[in-house]
Amino acid sequence: MKTPITLIAALATLTVPGLASAAPVETRSVAVSVADLNLASGEGRARAEQRIARAAKAVCGGGPERSLAAAADYERCRNQALSSATAVLRGMTATVEVAAR
Repeated sequence: MKTPITLIAALATLTVPGLASAAPVETRSVAVSVADLNLASGEGRARAEQRIARAAKAVCGGGPERSLAAAADYERCRNQALSSATAVLRGMTATVEVAAR
């Protein structure tokens, strides 16, 4: 399958409760290629999930020296990115499984 998964993460630039809705939102994305993987196999899906996890970490940032608020933002971003990319992967996997029948 040649279609890359695009990982998109919206990052709130402010973490103050009550102000978050007024804060500008930064959106980042990165393409995750799965063209070389067999998504019909468990191993192929596992490798795709590993790539997605690495991309989520990269796109959401966050280093070892973060404040609690920054760590919470990172987790929120990462969870959102993983959720959206995993949904796309499930759709691609279903398409591959149907085509294989």
